[in-house]
Amino acid sequence: LVAVILAIVTFTTPLKNAPLVNRLNLDAINTRSMNSRLVIWSSAVQLIADHPVLGTGIDTFRVYFPQYASPDFFTLEETLNSVADREHNELLQMGVWGGFPAMLLYLALIFFVLRELFRTDPKKYPFKTALGLSFSALIIQNIFTFSLLTHYILLVFLLAGIVTLG
Repeated sequence: LVAVILAIVTFTTPLKNAPLVNRLNLDAINTRSMNSRLVIWSSAVQLIADHPVLGTGIDTFRVYFPQYASPDFFTLEETLNSVADREHNELLQMGVWGGFPAMLLYLALIFFVLRELFRTDPKKYPFKTALGLSFSALIIQNIFTFSLLTHYILLVFLLAGIVTLG
C-alpha cells in the first residue's frame, strides 16, 4: 500500500518532472537507450563468437564495432552516437576483451563470492554480509552499464573485505 501511494504521489505531483523520476519513464528517449543497448549487445555477442579464445584485447570494442554494427544502431542513435565505444555489459566486455576464458573467470569470481555470501551467517558476520550484498549490487549494475576505474577500485576493496573477513 505504501509503495502504491508513493508511486501515485511521485508520478502525479511536481516530482514527476524530477530527473530521477524521468529515468523511470518508458518514453522515447529512455527506450532508445534500452534498445540501443540491445543492439550493442548483439554486436558484442557476434564479436565474441568470432574471437572466442583470446578476444580482441582491452578497450578494442570501439575499433571492431563498426564491422559488427547493425543498421538499427544508427537508426536508434540518429546523430547522438556514431559508434559504440563500450559494450554496456560487464560480462560481454570480458568476452570481447579476453574471449570465453575471461568470461568464465568473471563468472567463477561471481559464483565463489556469492557462494561465500550464502554460507555466511548474517547475524554472526553482519559486515561481511553487507560487503557481499554491496558486491551483488555492483554486479547487477554492471549487467546494464560499463565499468569505470572507480568501479574496479570498489570491486577490489569489496573482495578484499570479503576475503579478509572470511
